Amino acid sequence: MMNDEFRTWAGLKPGDCAVYASAAMIILMAYCQSVMGDLWLGGLAVVLSVAGCSMGMRRNARVSQLTNGVRIVIYPSWLVFLAYCLWRNFAVWNAH
Repeated sequence: MMNDEFRTWAGLKPGDCAVYASAAMIILMAYCQSVMGDLWLGGLAVVLSVAGCSMGMRRNARVSQLTNGVRIVIYPSWLVFLAYCLWRNFAVWNAH
């Protein structure tokens, strides 16, 4: 059984899996040809990211203070990056 510190740094926690799924939705948006598909994928990416952020930002007493601090910074950073990707997709790439 792996310890929590290793699983956190390796990105194997449930919150990480939701963030990976939202990243997959963003990548799929690049290949989607319809605006409606982009809206669905973007909405799903936002829901998955917020869910992953709420799961991943919880403090864990079994990991170090550094690990908890990094998690507090990384998950909101992903939400900022997601917002940039969505803006880029709808305002720049799909601007008609």
